[in-house]
Amino acid sequence: MTVKKMVITEPTLRVQTDNLVFLFGLKMPPFKESFVRVKVEIFFDGKFEKSFYPLVPCSVNGTVHSIKFEINIKKLSNGPHSIRVTICGLGNFKGISCAKDFKFYYDAGKRKLVEKIETTKSQKETITVVTDEAKKIFNELKKRQQEEIFWQREKY
Repeated sequence: MTVKKMVITEPTLRVQTDNLVFLFGLKMPPFKESFVRVKVEIFFDGKFEKSFYPLVPCSVNGTVHSIKFEINIKKLSNGPHSIRVTICGLGNFKGISCAKDFKFYYDAGKRKLVEKIETTKSQKETITVVTDEAKKIFNELKKRQQEEIFWQREKY
């Protein structure tokens, strides 16, 4: 009898507006069923953050199912952080589980520079400077749009 087990793949991290998006993959072994309900628990810096119950597809060819989790950046401080992902099967798959730790370094310096930039609240007070190159690109886009409209009319 072979032991079937889940595998958590390496994550990808990216900053998106006010959130740190944590995306990792889950590779399920082939089962008779096409989907398996699992419990995913996320621990951030040793503290329980969230749990959820996704329905994960099982495939014969070993496809990786991606799971996404977001953390609010405002909570983060500079320095090293850790995320622990624990996944356990439910129902007929209760004995199958896996866990993995991920470590990353967060530097909020660049984020603070972006937040210091002032934005204008109305366009009446702003002055727009358009370069010749930007005008040329805008005119080309306008010309293409007019051509597309013409050809769509000719088509019908």
